Amino acid sequence: MDRTHVAGALLLAACFGIALAAGPYGADIRSLASSDERAAYATGGMDATVLDAPATARLDRYTENGTDRYRLVVPDATVDVANVSGRPVLTYKLRIDGVGHTRGTAHVLSTAQEGSFRAALEPSTLAVERIENDSYAADLTLVVRSDRGTRRIHASNVTVRVTA
Repeated sequence: MDRTHVAGALLLAACFGIALAAGPYGADIRSLASSDERAAYATGGMDATVLDAPATARLDRYTENGTDRYRLVVPDATVDVANVSGRPVLTYKLRIDGVGHTRGTAHVLSTAQEGSFRAALEPSTLAVERIENDSYAADLTLVVRSDRGTRRIHASNVTVRVTA
């Protein structure tokens, strides 16, 4: 057998052996956000009280690259966060059934966020064809997930106004 074939076969066997040996011990993607291997999303707990939540949101019309669109803009919600342990999750979500659109975000909190915390939703884009009314009813929710389970801390109806 030619030496190049032997060297190639040995290299392939070494790579396969290393991959096989390391496979079961690969990184868990949930633990990459923390140096503590036991930590994962929605661990620990916290006390949370909603101080301020928006009563309205907007669908602003704009043109980008010659295409008309609507941008959903939702004001921040303010939450009083206390007694944080572990890595609890605060979820902020707006659902507009009339256009079949939901926008949400999850904030993984730590003791650094204790006090007045502003939960924010990034704007999202909707096609002009989906918007037919001057306003829409929407559901706004804030939910805490932790070792204690899932707890809704706020739910309200929001009016989404369409602007030209």
